[in-house]
Amino acid sequence: MLINYTIKIGSLFVLLFSCSIAFSQSITNTGEQTNTSTSFVNQNGDVSSSGVLNKNGKLLNLAVLTTNGVSDITGVTATCGGNITENGGAEIFERGVCCSTSSNPTIADYFTIEGSGLGSFTCNLTGLSLGTIYYVRAYAKNSVGVAYGNQQMFTTLDIPTLTTDNPSNVAPVSATCGGNITYDGGSSVTERGVCWSTSSNPTIADIKTSDGIGSGVFVSNIIQLLENTTYYVRAYATNSIGTAYGNQQSFTTSEFPGCGYVMDINGNVYATVQIGTQCWLKENLKATHYPDGTPIPYITDGITWGNLLANNTDDAFCYYNNNTSSPYGALYSWAAAMGDNAVSSSSNPSGVQGVCPDGWHLPSSAEWQQLKNYVGSNGYLGTEGYALKSVSGWYNDLNGCNAFGFNGKNSGIRFGGTLYQGQFVWEFIIVKWWASDEIISDEAYTGNIFNSSELRIDSGMGRKNDGGSVRCVKN
Repeated sequence: MLINYTIKIGSLFVLLFSCSIAFSQSITNTGEQTNTSTSFVNQNGDVSSSGVLNKNGKLLNLAVLTTNGVSDITGVTATCGGNITENGGAEIFERGVCCSTSSNPTIADYFTIEGSGLGSFTCNLTGLSLGTIYYVRAYAKNSVGVAYGNQQMFTTLDIPTLTTDNPSNVAPVSATCGGNITYDGGSSVTERGVCWSTSSNPTIADIKTSDGIGSGVFVSNIIQLLENTTYYVRAYATNSIGTAYGNQQSFTTSEFPGCGYVMDINGNVYATVQIGTQCWLKENLKATHYPDGTPIPYITDGITWGNLLANNTDDAFCYYNNNTSSPYGALYSWAAAMGDNAVSSSSNPSGVQGVCPDGWHLPSSAEWQQLKNYVGSNGYLGTEGYALKSVSGWYNDLNGCNAFGFNGKNSGIRFGGTLYQGQFVWEFIIVKWWASDEIISDEAYTGNIFNSSELRIDSGMGRKNDGGSVRCVKN
């Protein structure tokens, strides 16, 4: 169909232009062309897809542009943009990108506005969802309508996907676990391991291992557990987006072998643990009377304690900071630990019952050395103290692994002598257990652990009027 446009000047009609319509088309209310098969030709032979003319009678077109590749992809953001190479003969008054989870997005979907005019532009896409496929196209608006660039596709990053292994090799204070990272979320795994707690759904805010980087299978050694305790464990993996967890598993630790339970004269009941050929109490003694029922002098006043003499007869006991609920048991002078009127013994066994229950005795330095030798020869040579310390409570997290169930706690000491006036010191960094043999008249041996991995058997704060702990050995 040929349409001529004329105007009348007086009695003359002047032909301005003609336009040949090859096919019909429709235009949306946004100006977006919906049928690109239509073409228009003006009297000069200009071809357009719009059929829109400017004031000079020139046919106008949609803009021509391309969509840039997507970059800087995170879990919730990305960067894109476009390049408008032709404006179609009309000014570009708006440009940007549109984005959707469906292909061929339009400005009816999510879109950005990035200025106007020809040339390159960059857009920041925000508010995206983790691990989601998106489609994006640049767009440009002129008076003809909206034009779109080619489509790009990208996937936002996600947290990793992983599973937790079944725990194995479950022992009284250790177990083996691990996991399998099957997908890194599109971002490299920078830390992985397992986390555990006595409460369900543990996180890395609880106790955790760190077992390398990357995807795939890994194995974790869980240590410093409590015996006969139920734990919950999950594998974890961390990438730039965050930390993901595997399914939860649970296990219950076993108990160390012991030699029954024992009760002291005051009715306190103690569990025991077999370490080599020796059987030890699993906690410090709490007795306030000797086995024959005689009370041990209870001294809370610092000056009175400070006036005790470093001899074999000034017997006394107390609790750290005078706290009768102390988790460390009682602190005894050497004379009290030995049972008053003490007689030194370096034998193995010592033969000195002292304050210990019937059938038990205060160990000699030789018996402490026997314990140290056994622990050292079973994987902890030079770190016997670490193996014997409890798994919590020690200063600056210098806890032990309690590998043999001895559960040595940081019970501190009470200084004897008038200089210190019975001061309580070093609650978090030392434990000393009395031995049955003296070194000189005012000092005795101790088995002691300072804030280190060593078990020392020496004087080690061994003045006889100091307050120290007692561990008994079975006869």
